[in-house]
Formats: sequence, C-alpha cells, structure tokens
Amino acid sequence: MKKELILIISFLIISYFLRFYRLSELAMFVGDQGRDYLAAKDMLLNRRLTLIGPQTSIRWLNLGPFFYYFLAFFLLLGKFNPVWPIYATAFFGVLATYLIFLLGKEFYSPKIGLIAGFIYAVSPFAVIQSRIALHTSIYPVFILLFLFFLDKFLKSAKNKKINLAGLLISFSIAIQLHLSAILLIPFALLVIESEKRPKKKLFLSIFLLFSFVLFLYKLYRRSPFTEISYWLKIIEEIFGFGYFWLTFLALGAMILGLVGLIGNPGKGERILKISLLVTVLGLTIKNSSAEHYFNLFLPFGILLFSLGLERAGSFVGGKVTVLVAVSVFLIINFFGLINSRFYSSFYGPTLSQRLELARFIVNDSPQKNPSLIRCGPLWDFASTNLNYEYLVWWLSLNKQEQTFEENKPVYYLYEPKEAWITREGCEQIDLSKGELFEFKQAFLLKSYLRND
Repeated sequence: MKKELILIISFLIISYFLRFYRLSELAMFVGDQGRDYLAAKDMLLNRRLTLIGPQTSIRWLNLGPFFYYFLAFFLLLGKFNPVWPIYATAFFGVLATYLIFLLGKEFYSPKIGLIAGFIYAVSPFAVIQSRIALHTSIYPVFILLFLFFLDKFLKSAKNKKINLAGLLISFSIAIQLHLSAILLIPFALLVIESEKRPKKKLFLSIFLLFSFVLFLYKLYRRSPFTEISYWLKIIEEIFGFGYFWLTFLALGAMILGLVGLIGNPGKGERILKISLLVTVLGLTIKNSSAEHYFNLFLPFGILLFSLGLERAGSFVGGKVTVLVAVSVFLIINFFGLINSRFYSSFYGPTLSQRLELARFIVNDSPQKNPSLIRCGPLWDFASTNLNYEYLVWWLSLNKQEQTFEENKPVYYLYEPKEAWITREGCEQIDLSKGELFEFKQAFLLKSYLRND
C-alpha cells in the first residue's frame, strides 16, 4: 500500500509539473479561446445569463453554456487575467491523471492503473491540451467520471441512485463540452444490455453491422479515418514526441492489449471493448483530423496501451519489461515537452508572445478598441482574431482614450510571418502607406483611415 501511494504521488507530481511549468508564459491562446473569453466577459459585465455555449463545427448548432460559466468564474477571480482559466484547465489535467489511474485499477488491477497514470501524466497530447483553456481541455475528466460511475452502477446494488446521479451529471456536462459525448448514450446502453443478457448478442451484432457498413462507405469516400496515417498521427500525438519508433512501440502495446480483450468476458474488458467500438464509430462519423477530436480516443487509448504493456510483461521479462517501457516513455516525453517549450504547431504562438504584440498595439494606439485585421491563413474565420481582441481589451482596462482629429490607426496582423509574403486575405492593402513592425511570430503593419 505504501509503495502504491508513493507511485501515485510520483505520477501526480510529474503531471502537476508538466501542466503548470512556466504556464503563464508558455500557455497557448488561440482565436477560439478569445471567442469564449469575450462571451464570458460580456456575460459578467452585462450581468446576463446565457443558455447557449460555443459554436460547433456544425454552423447551426451550439454547445451548452457550461464552459462559459466555467470561464466566467475564473475570469472573475483573476480580474479578467487570461491565464486564470488556463490554471483551471491545467488542474483538471492533473485530476484526469488520477481518474485514469482509478479507472485502470477498478477495471483491471493497481498495476495497470499505475501504468495508465504515468503514461497520462507525460502524454504530449494530454499535457498540451491541459495548457490551453478550450472547452475540449476538460472533456476527458467527465468522460472518465462517466466510465467510473457506470462501472460502479453495474457492480454494486448499493448507492444505485448516487451512482446514477453521477452518471447523468457527468454526461450532462460532457455533452456541453463536445458533441462526441452523444456517443455515450449508445455506449452505456450497449454495456448495460450486455450486462443484463450476456448470451444474447443481437443488440451488439446490429451495432457492429452498422459500424462495418459505415466503414465501407467511408472507405469508398476515401475518408482520412480509413488511412493508416490518420491513426498513426493520433497515436503519435498521445504517446510519442515525433519519434517514429516510439509511435510503433505504442501501437504494438495497443495491439497486444486489443488481442487481450478479445474473448475476455470480464466487466472491465466489456466496457473497454464497447468504448473502443463507439470511439472508432465516432471518429468515423466526424471525419475530421482536428487535434481536439483525439480527446475522444485519449482515455481508451491509454487504458488499452496499459493493458497491452502489462500483457507484454507477462510474456517477456515481467516487471522489468514494464518498468523499462514506462521509463522510456516517461523520459522521452518529459524532456521532449520541456525542450520544445510545449510548442504545438496546431495552436501556434504562446500567450506571452501574443501579449507582447497586444501590448504594443495598446501603447501605440490612441483608441481603447483599435481596428485589428488578420492577414494570412484562416483570415476569413470568424474567431481567428478574437484572441488578440480579448488581450487588447484586457490590457486597455485602465487606459484613457486619447482624442484625435484626422487619422485612425488600423493594424494589419500578418501571422505567421510567411503571410507577409503571400498577402493572403489582404491583397489590396497599399504597403507603401504604413509602418511595419516585426515580432517573433508575426509582422504588424500600421496604416491609417481618414476620419471623415
């Protein structure tokens, strides 16, 4: 028991360190964050509650408002400092590390739980997601809570109502964070049905048949889901850090884990089998390679990996094999994250870099809300510039607007720097009539509009 407690504390310390290390400086702050921060800010300042949350990739559909209230609470505590909600999501990342250990222990054994805890603590994808305040960042916590309460609901006749309440609450929050949570409904029904009538396979067979037909359709349409590179990318993001051999080592462990699941009627195995089936179906339907959709696969992938690694140890080398493999993943991912400064090309420059540019605009412009136009990739996305809009607003809170007579400055932001060459989205701008400023991640062109 003492040894287990020491190991739990160890992976929690690692998880905490990687999620909070230089967080205020190296955290990411993207356009969608700005969109959500502005919505939470308006809700606080206007004292109006909202029933609508962030917009999904389906233009006519919005998520629930839970994340806006989550942001509003921490923005209020931090006096609108943008880093406060990021501290909160980082804490949720540490919480998810403990929950995946708990789930591995409940489903299988303390050994598998500990493997899952250590791997989740240093998973590049899990760490980077925790260091950015998006609605998907806290999603794994509620998926893990859902699985935990489902397991408790099925295992014990005691506290049925409490476990059912936990099941419903975790689902109601998860569905407000990501649309993929809708798949938890067929998932729970499949698990409960197989628990009630383990010999009757009709319900599961229909689901499998539907999944197979959908897979064939996606194959016909050349969906990225049907490509090996798609799955290798997911595995690399979760387990590796740009090391090809590490990705295949993780893949091998997952295949071993999958083989171990086949034909095993245990409760934990049943839940994990159906989890993987529903996850694959969800990724097939969504047909997207956007990073945050990997959250759907994250907890199941790590549990499957842990199961496979433990199985490998039972074949060759015993504890030594497991210890060496976990140590390799720990060391490479830990130092890889530190040395890369937690950089993700998907999310771009850090919060401190964006603050430097926003602070320049605030100091340079006579207006409290200067015009800022984005040039370059994603220039036509509605939220692409909203991160800078929020930062400029926050830095201008105590600023007095200056009077001016003739000219209003307009700032054209070329991010990344290559956008200065392509001029994408800003082809008509007269570059000879402005001042150019260079920052680490971008060029900023200051021009003027006549105040007629």
